[in-house]
Amino acid sequence: MKDIMDDKDYFLAKWLNNDLSQEEADRFLLHEDYESYVAIVDGIKKLKVPNQKSNEEEYLELMQRIESSKNNVEKSKVRKLNFSSLVMSLSIAASLLLLAGFSFVYFMGNVISKTNIAETKSIILPDNSKVVISASSELEYNKYLFYFSRKLSLKGEGYFSVEKGNKFTVNTNNGSVTVLGTKFNVVSRKDNFTTQCFEGSVRVGVKNESTVIKKGDKISYINSEKRMTNETDLSPKWISLKKSQFDAVPFGLVIQEFQNYYPVTFKAKDSRLLNLNFTGSFPYNSLEIALKSIFVPMGIKYRKEGEIIYFEK
Repeated sequence: MKDIMDDKDYFLAKWLNNDLSQEEADRFLLHEDYESYVAIVDGIKKLKVPNQKSNEEEYLELMQRIESSKNNVEKSKVRKLNFSSLVMSLSIAASLLLLAGFSFVYFMGNVISKTNIAETKSIILPDNSKVVISASSELEYNKYLFYFSRKLSLKGEGYFSVEKGNKFTVNTNNGSVTVLGTKFNVVSRKDNFTTQCFEGSVRVGVKNESTVIKKGDKISYINSEKRMTNETDLSPKWISLKKSQFDAVPFGLVIQEFQNYYPVTFKAKDSRLLNLNFTGSFPYNSLEIALKSIFVPMGIKYRKEGEIIYFEK
């Protein structure tokens, strides 16, 4: 049987003009190239970029060229449409629209939320998941791309209550946390990457290592040293009790965290004090009580001069 595409340009012009007979339409539907041609034409019809007037004009001009080709077929039935040129025009227009669309999505859709010292902030994401970021933290995501891929970046600390759905990923400088729907807390600061799961399960990735933790589990990488513990908390202490809690962590990390909640600077007479392990907590509502909370249990003397805290054994 003769291939319906023997005179390809003329046949495609008829197809674009909806002028195929029922027999031709049925045969074309089964043709090996049918899906490719449909995808090219249908794809360009669906391309839209908000507030990009010049691209809309480009699209309209392209449609007019296609319509002109249809009219020429109606008049002569013998004038051939150069399909290669059509494909090239569609490809160029699609590239322009995609480039403009990507620029719009990237630059106009980016959302950054930051907190200052002693400040917290609640955020509702496009999928209705909720995040509370702690002091001196930063959360970044793209409100348009988030509908297709639930990814965001965190610097500092955040508590996440994730709606069920597709994979949800928190990327940090120290590692990543991936979930479907759950509640968990992430800390990603200079030498501390900690994830605590309060509901469901989460996957924590650090370099080439991946660990799944479940409700009650807490995984920490303190100065690259991995630790696993089990907690009974129902929510992070920095939210429920307004204090930071530590379990055998270097004192240097404690004062780093302290500076996220109080506008002070620490100076140690002996730097070896920073390596001592500290277990305890400090509150957010009183600088004096907070200082006593971290220094008295360690037997460390301190004095405050303005915003500088000097300490020694």
